[in-house]
Formats: sequence, structure tokens, C-alpha cells
Amino acid sequence: MTAPLNPDWQKMSDPERAFLTYWRQLAPLELPDPVREYRFDDDRDWRFDFSWPDVLVACEIHGGNWKRGAHVRPVRFAKDREKMNAAQIAGWIVLEFPSEVLKADPERCVRQVADAIVERMAV
Repeated sequence: MTAPLNPDWQKMSDPERAFLTYWRQLAPLELPDPVREYRFDDDRDWRFDFSWPDVLVACEIHGGNWKRGAHVRPVRFAKDREKMNAAQIAGWIVLEFPSEVLKADPERCVRQVADAIVERMAV
């Protein structure tokens, strides 16, 4: 696996900043902060919004879903599915949250990610 990149916190989207804020407020204290923009494939420039590489758990935040944002356009949607399939084949658990779901129920989103991390730590 490739090494994590130096995070550029200035380039986070509003939904990504929200997730990180919720994570720091709601996640169990024993769980680490995520790695930002982790490149998980040596051959492609695929990165996760947030990841915990030691346990192969990642989180993707999708914004602009109701405004025809990039993630819902046909070509980008197909490329995102290719990325998610490659991640699963490589053993990653990737949880995906539309920004609207994150905003409506941040506790559930954080809990789902935390549960995946804890489950992987137990293996």
C-alpha cells in the first residue's frame, strides 16, 4: 500500500469538514483521527476522503447529489463504482455517505464508521 499524503485541510469540502468535526466530537476516544486523501492503489490515483489504513476502513463523503454534482454524473458515477469495486477486492470496507445523510444524522454515520473500525481491530 502507498503511504498517506500530507493532508491539505484547506482543500476539504464543507461536507468533508463537517464529517471530520462530527468524528472528533462523536467517535469513541480510543479511535484515531482518519488519514485524509489516502491513495490506496499504486497504479491509479484513487484516494479516499477519510481512511484508517491499518484496518482497511475508509469513508467517502458525497456532496452535491441534488444539484447534479460530480458524483451523480454518469461518467463520474461509473468511475466511482470502479474505484469502490477495486477497494473491495483489495479488502477495504468503504462506507459512503451523501452530505444530506451526514447532516441529517451525523451520529449514525460516525457510529457506522466506528463500528467498522472496531470490527476490523478485533480480527
